[in-house]
Amino acid sequence: MLGRHLPADGNVRNLRTLVLWVANARGNLPRAKRVKERMDCQAELRRTLILGNSGSGKSWLSVQLGEALGTEVLDLDHIHWESGSYNTPRDEQISIEMTRQAASRPAWVIEGVYGWLAREVAPHATALIWLDTPVDECVANLRQRGLRRTGDAASFDELLAWAADYPRRQTSSSRAGHERIFLAFPRRKFRLASREDVDRLLAEFADSKSASSEEKRLLCHGKPVG
Repeated sequence: MLGRHLPADGNVRNLRTLVLWVANARGNLPRAKRVKERMDCQAELRRTLILGNSGSGKSWLSVQLGEALGTEVLDLDHIHWESGSYNTPRDEQISIEMTRQAASRPAWVIEGVYGWLAREVAPHATALIWLDTPVDECVANLRQRGLRRTGDAASFDELLAWAADYPRRQTSSSRAGHERIFLAFPRRKFRLASREDVDRLLAEFADSKSASSEEKRLLCHGKPVG
């Protein structure tokens, strides 16, 4: 069972636990059971919401997870901001409707910092990952990344201040807001504490192999595959 790889509350501090659950990359189980657990895991992650501060590694992780699972990836920035800009926010109700439409699809990885939009996603999500990365790491990551899209120096300074204020503000897009969403989420959830954890996950994913179509066919027909 998947549960034997996870803490009872799903609160994962060590990404090695998550990686073993996602891909069972080390192959410790008999092959048939390993394939089944991998398939079960993919089903539980078929709609994954990733929360975290700006610069926490959400985009990086979401792309890797989306590729591993073969699902589309959506950054809530592309909903919150008008197309091609980080300077002009969309009308709030339009953003909410766009988020609801995206979350109604059968499979996805959706990531973002905006708690008020994440709340629209959470009822549809089968799994939640909260990147609870230290603020100083987030700010350093943003500085290393630099300007993006149509941002200018002034907007970049605002972004750095926004990220630094993550543990102090009390909005839905704060650490406290994300923790509330995390604690209320009733299904599979993971709380990851550092950028090093994310790096470790990506390294493990690079070595992971998904079940082949033939393995899945044999398993679904009840025949031994190993």
